[in-house]
Amino acid sequence: MEAERDLEAKEEVTHRYMEGGGDEFLRSYGFLEGEVGGRVGKEVVVEVCGRVGERFGGGGEWDVRGGWERKVEFFRGWGGLEEEIVVGDGKGVSDEIVTACCCLVLEEEAFEDVFGEEPAILEKDAVLGGGDFLESLVCACLIDIYETRIKQYGPTTWREDEEAMKTCEAGSRKETAIKVVMQEKKSFEAMKVSVLKILGQEEKAEEETAEEDNGGNEDKEEERNEGGEAKSKKIKLW
Repeated sequence: MEAERDLEAKEEVTHRYMEGGGDEFLRSYGFLEGEVGGRVGKEVVVEVCGRVGERFGGGGEWDVRGGWERKVEFFRGWGGLEEEIVVGDGKGVSDEIVTACCCLVLEEEAFEDVFGEEPAILEKDAVLGGGDFLESLVCACLIDIYETRIKQYGPTTWREDEEAMKTCEAGSRKETAIKVVMQEKKSFEAMKVSVLKILGQEEKAEEETAEEDNGGNEDKEEERNEGGEAKSKKIKLW
């Protein structure tokens, strides 16, 4: 840390914390401030939306890959979205992650209309809930983001993390670090449940919520193959 000007002897020095909170405070200052939301890097979003575009949006009137390089270049450089985008606050889906997906899956002409002159964060309710093709593409991206990020956390569930916290010294850095990861996982789980409800899969969403409440242990053995490795679930979007 460097002073912006010369300081007098015994002069009081104050410091203003950066904007943000949660895991950013833990990394920079060593303590946790407020709730932590799950985050996903811009490059992961580009990768996921590219895959979804190849699967569902190639050719025809709606070509996700049309103008792809232009969209990706804009997305990477757009300061309206942080390099790590918050997917939600543990209660659902954020406007930012919906905007990120829209930016990359809109067909070329629609992209220019929405993001061409004065780009702004979109309200998720204006995109999700209409039952159109854009909603399907965005939901497919959100589910893929969930699966990609959850795999990166390793095999433990947030319920198991909660149990691990009980073995840590209260207020220790280790306890705080586990709490951050646990809250991030819960945010991704909440995003997934919200997407399932948007897709009209209320029964599936209720099952996911019940698994969270039960610690996700009842069906764990069924989700492993003969070699003992965890299998990923495939979710039918439409």
